[in-house]
Amino acid sequence: MLMGSLVLLLALFSTCTSLDTISSSYILNASETLSSSNGLFHLGFFTPTNSSTFSSYLGIWFMTKPSVVWVANRNQPITDSSSSGLLKISKDGNLVVMNSKSVALWSTKASNISSNTLAKLLNNGNLLLQENSTGRILWQSFQHPTNTFLQGMELGTGNISGERIKLTSWRSPQDPSIGEFSVSLEHLNIPEVMIWRGSQPHWRSGPWNSQKFLGIPDMRSNFLSGFYLGVEDMDNGITNYYLAYNYSNNPESVYYYMLSTDGNLHETYWDHEKGEWLDSWLAINSECDVYGKCGEFGICDSTNSPICSCLRGYKPRNPEEWNKQNWSRGCIRKEPFQCENESLRNNKEDGFVKLQNAKVPASIKWLSTAIGNDCKGQCLGDCSCTAYAYDAGTGCMVWTANLTDIQSFSAGGIDLYIRVPNSELGEDKKNVTVVIAVPVIVGAAIILICAYIFWKRIQIRGHISNSTASVLNQRYVLHMFENKAKNKPRRKDNDLVKFPELSQFEFKRLVAATNNFNLSNKLGEGGYGPVYK
Repeated sequence: MLMGSLVLLLALFSTCTSLDTISSSYILNASETLSSSNGLFHLGFFTPTNSSTFSSYLGIWFMTKPSVVWVANRNQPITDSSSSGLLKISKDGNLVVMNSKSVALWSTKASNISSNTLAKLLNNGNLLLQENSTGRILWQSFQHPTNTFLQGMELGTGNISGERIKLTSWRSPQDPSIGEFSVSLEHLNIPEVMIWRGSQPHWRSGPWNSQKFLGIPDMRSNFLSGFYLGVEDMDNGITNYYLAYNYSNNPESVYYYMLSTDGNLHETYWDHEKGEWLDSWLAINSECDVYGKCGEFGICDSTNSPICSCLRGYKPRNPEEWNKQNWSRGCIRKEPFQCENESLRNNKEDGFVKLQNAKVPASIKWLSTAIGNDCKGQCLGDCSCTAYAYDAGTGCMVWTANLTDIQSFSAGGIDLYIRVPNSELGEDKKNVTVVIAVPVIVGAAIILICAYIFWKRIQIRGHISNSTASVLNQRYVLHMFENKAKNKPRRKDNDLVKFPELSQFEFKRLVAATNNFNLSNKLGEGGYGPVYK
């Protein structure tokens, strides 16, 4: 189904031949197209969309003509007529783009080759120039990219000629000549990808930790994202460090990376249902992604307002500019480190405050021998060390220069430890005291409340037991009186004992008067028993 849709696209968007190879006897005219055997890539002449002037270029496009992924004569367009361009193998064996006047506008410029060569467009979009007899590769477009990073391409530190392999943006959407932005692989001990604006950093990926780039919080592991870092020894003795990707785990995925004219790196995929290219990821999604947005010792958080703040122990270098949201001059330290001041060296040593989910700063130094707490100790032992971080995949990272391009993520990143004087640790100590004291107080209160409740229950149970016993005793006495009254022979009225100083009552009247000796009528209790109203 996928290949069927691609064939339909080819029929709609391009005029193709069955050729994928150019020999010395074949000339590719402006009206013709060379196609890879899988039908995904096409080589031919094109004019940029919405161009105000006629300019023709030789290029490679991916599936549809608007998605140009490589341009040969990007700085030397054909301007005389729409049908004047041609591509052929010259007498010296190089590929050459010529105009109607047979002027060579571009050439592969390979050296030490024979005239018996051929050019072939591969299924991954790579255009090769190779010897016909031996198959030896003399030149390839993947080592001379323009603005697009394709699957199988190596973004690295050198090619056969020793030149750095990097992407360069178009000058404008209508002009494929070299623009002001470029993408390259930097810092080989701890590699990271950089976008440059001229000679100034514009964006950085953060360090590679053998699985992913730590400065891209939503990047998955290399198994899922397809990225890998390699080392290659070139024929000329140069060692090439390179970054590549392979989506072989998902063969139906059609992706590529493109550096746009505004300096953003796009991950673009083909939507089969919509039949168009869409962005799935952007390097720069917010102001915080732009390199050094908050200046030295500043931290950027896109969820805050304002987005910039100074690190703990630092203050704005220029408060007036800072309050106007001009953060370019960054922050400065409030007071020196203990180790920098002779009078403070005998006091408590410097410490570190932790910044979670951080994009670590630029200018990383790698300590290959330090692990875990040793990383902290080595930073603390070096007075010039301003921060450290440790990642299992990367190892120990320290910074001895000004801290630039720190970002706070809601998730992802790693823990960054910022060096501060001991006086700046007071707040943390108070927080620790509060954290410890609050649970202790709450726990003690709970214990006291439980003890009080337990004590009250014991009291209530004791009172109930005494009251029950008293009632039982009273009922027992009542029962005894009743039995005695029943068993005693009746006396005549003149047989009753008379006590003129006391009032005498029958027992049943006492029962009625006290409501069956109810506790509510009890006045107290003496040596002879309870007393009732």
